[in-house]
Amino acid sequence: MPTVKVPGIGQVEKKYVYIGGALVAGFVGYAYWSKSRASASEDVADYTTEDTSGTDYAYDSGVDEYENPGGSQQPVDEDRFLAPANDQEWSRQAIEKLGDIGFDKATVSSAIGAYFDKKQLSSIQADIIRQAQAILGHAPQKDYPINVSPTPTPTTPTAPKLTAPTGLSAHDIGTTTAGFLWNAVSGARWYTLHLSNGKSYNTASTHVSITHLKKNTTYKVQVQAVDVNKKPGPLSPTRTFKTHK
Repeated sequence: MPTVKVPGIGQVEKKYVYIGGALVAGFVGYAYWSKSRASASEDVADYTTEDTSGTDYAYDSGVDEYENPGGSQQPVDEDRFLAPANDQEWSRQAIEKLGDIGFDKATVSSAIGAYFDKKQLSSIQADIIRQAQAILGHAPQKDYPINVSPTPTPTTPTAPKLTAPTGLSAHDIGTTTAGFLWNAVSGARWYTLHLSNGKSYNTASTHVSITHLKKNTTYKVQVQAVDVNKKPGPLSPTRTFKTHK
């Protein structure tokens, strides 16, 4: 049978040499594999024990975290609107929220009180209630219609019936000027003096002076009162005067 000379041993059959070589190779491979596995385990241990308390590391669990003491996974909405459960709470929230956008809180409170008492509201109070309903919805217990007070129809002032002025007289007559006096009329707002030359003069008093008359000329004059509705009363009796030369 073929043999191989092995140093320090001598002649050995080839089959034993092959068997020994295989065993050595297997042993070396197993040692290399064991060492590699141990090194990988140390790397994992170093990673898992590394300090991540600094700002350079962040661990993402993949699950959104919410501040929720109850343990629920639902997010906490701090601004979530809580509908008022009763009219008192509705009133409180309405006063607070309308006050936040510029309404006077006392005015809002008064409007809500009138609304709940089924009183007729002014147009301003009605607007306040509509604003509150737009924000909070209708009051949970007292959903009354908004009754707005009708706007009063302007009326024409009642004026007493005017009478014709009395006591009309001319005074301080000059060449181109003249003054006139008469008695007051109850209910008169002003007076209108009429001359026969077609000119008229208004005055709030019971006397008037006029100018630009013609010299040596005869004029006729009348006066009448006018009420607050601009309605003239009857004319006074006619008086005649003549300017100087």
